[in-house]
Amino acid sequence: MFFHFFLFLMIAAVGGIIGALAKLPLGTMIGAMFAVGISKHFEILSFQTSTPLTFIVQLLLGTMFGLSFIKLTKEQIKKLFFSFSFIIFSVILMSVGTGFLVAKLTFLDLGASILASSPGGIPEMAITAKALELQAPIIVVIHLIRVIVVMSFFTILLNYFYKRTKASEPETTNILEKSCERSVN
Repeated sequence: MFFHFFLFLMIAAVGGIIGALAKLPLGTMIGAMFAVGISKHFEILSFQTSTPLTFIVQLLLGTMFGLSFIKLTKEQIKKLFFSFSFIIFSVILMSVGTGFLVAKLTFLDLGASILASSPGGIPEMAITAKALELQAPIIVVIHLIRVIVVMSFFTILLNYFYKRTKASEPETTNILEKSCERSVN
């Protein structure tokens, strides 16, 4: 049992390192996930998830998310309340609507379709799917594809806007430099 657990950790670590070095979006997690998945597919790895392992992973994720919280004042919360409410309502409406459509067009059941259509991180969706006994591997793959497509698209889009902004900066910089030179002279 210890050997299988150690092998599981080593395969996950190698995959995570490869994913990080490849600079994939969420490379460490995606690399580990693929390495373990491929190892299980080719029956190199026989380690299965267990209740204690799931508990430890959820505990660590909860700790990680808890550490990322920021302190907001009551005034900040009041100012953001309408935005929070609108975003939450919109996300729920879009997730349920898209989930119904996905359920009608695919073999996924409604619960899995809604979860696959909901925004969220891959770890959170994987744990939620597992806890709800939904089709966790399929939901993770859908979210993985979403992350890769969105990250790739936004990288291209942000690079485009950055280059446009950068192209217009030299004139502004020159004007500022000339203005500073005049004020010094």
